[in-house]
Amino acid sequence: MGIIFSSIILATLIIVADFYIPGNFLNDFCKNGFIETFATLVGFNFASIIFLIGQLMSIENIPGKSYDFSKTKKEIKENSYFLFALFIVSIIFLIVRPDINKDTSSVINNKWYYINTFFLLNFFTLGLFAIFEIVQAIFNINSSSKKKQDSSSN
Repeated sequence: MGIIFSSIILATLIIVADFYIPGNFLNDFCKNGFIETFATLVGFNFASIIFLIGQLMSIENIPGKSYDFSKTKKEIKENSYFLFALFIVSIIFLIVRPDINKDTSSVINNKWYYINTFFLLNFFTLGLFAIFEIVQAIFNINSSSKKKQDSSSN
């Protein structure tokens, strides 16, 4: 729940900053760079998942040891489905995203633009957190497997 709250706060701060700071970075990013950046992050996450599953399988196949990573594999699977669903929903949000009404500077006149951008930023930050979890799991497994190899060689 803390991750979702952090995502909401971060998205709100970015939108408020974009509203008060001159320029159109957020609008341009959502129009031109969001889908490419998010697709790259999703691809990186899937590559990390493949690496992580390979590591788990090699640890499970150590002779004389019995490891069960079924719950871990289930969580990784849920994480990847969640990220893929976020990507699909982001594409839908980008398709229905309204243009900002530059004639007025009122948030009320551009409420659907800001609501849509708010959700897109939330999806993006949740995707980043999902990738962070996978990368953190990879480092934890690598460090714990290295410690076990060092202790078994002594």
